[in-house]
This record gives sequence, C-alpha cells and structure tokens, in this order.
Amino acid sequence: MKSFILFFLAVIFSSTACFSQKQTEVKVPESVSNAFKTQFPLATVVKWEMENSSEYEVNFKIKSHECSAAYNKDGKWLETETIVYESSLPVAITQAVVKAFPGFKIKEAVSVETPDKAKLYELVVVTSKKAYEVQYSETGVMLKKNSAKEKKN
Repeated sequence: MKSFILFFLAVIFSSTACFSQKQTEVKVPESVSNAFKTQFPLATVVKWEMENSSEYEVNFKIKSHECSAAYNKDGKWLETETIVYESSLPVAITQAVVKAFPGFKIKEAVSVETPDKAKLYELVVVTSKKAYEVQYSETGVMLKKNSAKEKKN
C-alpha cells in the first residue's frame, strides 16, 4: 500500500511538472517581424502570441505606454491598441462619458487604430453595481455600448 501511495504521488508530481512547463516561443514569420520593427522601431519588452491560426499579436511597450498590435501572416498590419490614461483622453470623450454615464468612473481606456478606420477609444465605465464596455470616436460620439460584468478583485 505504501509503495502504491508513493507511486501515485510520483505520477501526480511528474504530471504537474509537465503541465507547468513554459510554452514554446511563437515562431513569427520574417515578414511579420520586419513589419513590426519598421512600424515600431522604439518598442521594448516584445512578446509574440498567436491570436488565431493566421493572426500574430505582439505585446510591447513604447516609452511607458503598453501596446499591442496585430498582423496577418503576410505582415499586413491589422490593428494597434494602446492603454490610455483617463487624463489623456480627448476632452470630447470625457465630457460624453460624464453626460451618458453620470456617477460612473472610467476603469480602463484603450485607443484603437486600424489601417481602414478612424482612431477610436474603447472604455470600461463602472459603478458599484453596473459596468459597460463602450466605444467612442475621437469627437465623443458613442459608437457601441455593451453591458459588462464587473470582475471582483
């Protein structure tokens, strides 16, 4: 019985070690890597991921700004998202949020740039009871509004 328990524990520990190993680095095609380096030559802390089977996402920093960009397998730029401080949002957006969501606070803000659309901002606005994911144009026009569940920390 004692040997069975030791064997069982050994199997559990070896299984845990296998599952906790770091996944291998994403192999990024040269065209994608070159497109990123050309577009963001000052990027630091670069980490690549596969968003889906044909889209590469890179998380990086430029100065103190946390960003992510997406490219297709041919190196075509699809989108860049940059975390934005509330104080850096266009005044038109902060005014629109105050008007549309009285009593709410901006929890998160991200600027989104794509090659074929105007720059927009995605925000999470919250109170103690409600949360919304909203999207605004640079001029403060609300483009989307979705209810979001507030995560408890």
